[in-house]
Order: sequence, then C-alpha cells, then structure tokens
Amino acid sequence: MKKNLALQLSLLFALALSLQSCRTGEDYLSAKEEQYYSNKFQVFTSLNDESVDYAKGFKTLMENYDGIHKTHYTRTSAIKSGSLGKSDEEYVEFRLHSQSMLLEDDERWIIYPMLKNGQVSGLMAGILRKEETEVEFRNLDSGNAYYDEVFKIFSMAYLKHNLKNGLNNKGGGCGFDSNDACDIGNIDITPPKGGPKGNGPKSGCTGLNNCIKPEVNPGGGGGGPGGSGSSYVEPCDKTKTMLASQKNKDIIDDLKEHMKGGSRAGEKGWRDNKTGAPTQGTQNEDHSVNLGDPSTMNGGYHNHPGTGVKIFSANDIAILIEIARYQAIGNTGNAYMVVVAPGGIQYVMYFNGTHNEIPAYGSYSVGQLDGWNKEQWLTYINTVSNDNLSNYQKLEKVFSSTLKSMGLQNKVILQRVEEDSKISTINQNSDGSTTANPCNT
Repeated sequence: MKKNLALQLSLLFALALSLQSCRTGEDYLSAKEEQYYSNKFQVFTSLNDESVDYAKGFKTLMENYDGIHKTHYTRTSAIKSGSLGKSDEEYVEFRLHSQSMLLEDDERWIIYPMLKNGQVSGLMAGILRKEETEVEFRNLDSGNAYYDEVFKIFSMAYLKHNLKNGLNNKGGGCGFDSNDACDIGNIDITPPKGGPKGNGPKSGCTGLNNCIKPEVNPGGGGGGPGGSGSSYVEPCDKTKTMLASQKNKDIIDDLKEHMKGGSRAGEKGWRDNKTGAPTQGTQNEDHSVNLGDPSTMNGGYHNHPGTGVKIFSANDIAILIEIARYQAIGNTGNAYMVVVAPGGIQYVMYFNGTHNEIPAYGSYSVGQLDGWNKEQWLTYINTVSNDNLSNYQKLEKVFSSTLKSMGLQNKVILQRVEEDSKISTINQNSDGSTTANPCNT
C-alpha cells in the first residue's frame, strides 16, 4: 500500500459481478425500527440492544473492500497474499485503535495506525458521518502537533506489544494467523482539536489528504420493483406494481426487441438503480452481460437467448443474493431479478429471508457457480424429455434443483409472468416438484 491511499469506495465496497447466464449444449462457460434505519450501514446498527462495535465495523468494511478488489489494505489480506513484511507494503493495523470519538457535526472517528516493514508509518481515520449514513477513510497529514502526539502513542503501544510477546518487527505471535481474532488493544487519545462535540474538526478535508467519500450508503434507498419503502409487501402485489410501471414496460419491450435478433444477439441487461433512471448493462455477449455493482441496484433485468436453460442460472441467483445484501435493514425482499427468454418466457425472483440468512460474502466461488450451472444443464437435459410436465414446469423444476444445490431452498421466491400478465408464485416442494399458485387478479 502506498502512502496516497486511492481507495474508490462505494456503498458497502460492493461486489461487481459479471452476470453470466445461459449455457448452450455442452458449452459450459466459466462464471464471470424502519425509516430511521433505512439508510444506515448494517455493520454500525445495533440489532439486539447490544452496543455497536464501531472499530469492528470499520474493519469489516475495509476487509470487504480488500476481498472484492484484491487489495491489501488490511492485515488479514496482507497475510493471505504473502505480502506481509515486504518493505513496500503498508497496511492499516485494525487490531490497534483509538476509542470511538463523537466529534462536531456528529462525526464519529476512530484512528488506526498504519504499518510498514513492522513499524508504525502513518495514521488512518475511519469516519462515520451524516447520521451514520456515510463512511470515509482518511490518511491524516503529518507535520502538526496533533499528528505527532498520536503517532508517538501508537508507536509506543505497538512496540510494547511486540516486546511483551517476544516478537521481532516483522510481526508474528498473537494475531499472526489471519483466523486469530485477538486484539492488541484500545488506546485512549485526545480527540482531534481538543475534545468531543463542539471542538472537533468541521466536515470536509481541510488539513487532511485523501479524503474518500462513498457516493451512496450501502443499505440506503429502499424500494424494490415498485420503488416502495421499507415495509414488507406481498410478492404478488410487488410484481403487479412492477408490471404496471412504465419503467418495467420500457425495459421488457427493449429486451423483447433485442431478442428478435436471434441467438446471435446474445444477452442484454438493464439495471434498476437505487438512484436515477435505469441504465444498460455492459459487455453483453453471447451468454453473458455485466450488470455492474449490485450494491447500487434494487434489481436487474436480462434476457436469455434461447440456446440454453430459459430460467435463472446459478450466477443470476448469486447476483440476487448480493443485491439483497446491500438493501436497507428489513428490506432484503426488495432485491429482485427478471429474466425473459424466447417463447414468451418471463420470470421474476426475490430473496426470501433476512440479512442474517444471507450467505456470507464470498460463499460462492467461480468454480462452484460453474459447477452448479453444469449441473443445471444436465438436470434440464434429463427433464426436457418428460412429457408429463409443461415447458414451464420443466424450467421451474430445474430452478428448484439449482436452489437446493446452492443451499437456498425456500430462500428465493420465484414468480412466473405469462404473456397475458398472469402471475403465479411457484412453490418448491420437498420432492423436487413445483406447484404454481396464481396470484389473485
């Protein structure tokens, strides 16, 4: 890590996934209390009247960023990359930090030391602001009395830790294993400019370099297909509202027009953004389209070209999970995906669980997704010849099987939309079959 940390933070440092859906024959492709809480970061929210661990929250955000962008700003990622201790590698030591400080304008600060070659080399502030809906990480400028004071405190604390544990300046011992959760400690320091609330620094970057601001809060902006707020809405009603919206009509019409180009036209996608109008996906190819950052989306649309399985792939399901992850607290059901395919095929899916039930970040590797997509194709081949099932039932059985393989059985709501706008919720039965329950019109 260089001194000038050029982090490009957005939302919850969200995952930008490539949406790769269809599989053609054997051509398996590698997988590229309500309103108040609606805009708050999940990691800074108390769920069971427990005190908020702000230090852990900042650490989690930065570790997520490292995991997504393959950077080494945290000690854990530096260890895993094998770069810890290299002379040119600088990282933030989140195990050692100041107390949580509430400053002027209700900014909450925690200061962390940065390490390079086993020694304190700088200071980084994690800052939570605007009623805890924005987060920043700032390198503090050196060459002033406050910086020098805090730098000395952290340097001495880190040195004492190493001496106490018999470590050299390269690290080791407590916490060296990235799975070891031990903490060096909390250091009480003087808040910036003399004290909490009233004498703290003003908002902005004066006197600090590399002020980094997320554009939008990760959990922010409720609203699924119908653009609604944080309360639960029955899926049939959500889909009815979506179908009636001009936004949806325009996107579906565009995808249907696109499919007139045949299988060679490939896939095309649209993003339903949390803010602003819908935008097209990028890098549309024969069997993939990149929908971009899921944390800035409420939902996504795409077509399948008709040369593979005409229902959501494992990759599509994984993207739904990431969109749900970055919905506001209590609003995971607002996350949705839509697929359309030749033959009047159209499906909508929603996540059907709480934030606590969302699979951990990084649960699905590229290899796993590719394996599930291969499995999906084989299941389809074995199902397509079953004359006792309608075309819809064949697709829905395949989808149910994929959910089960991914450990998401009954965690995703699937709805079928027929050409006459008839909507049915597809129930997944324990024996692998499915039952369609029409929504009341």
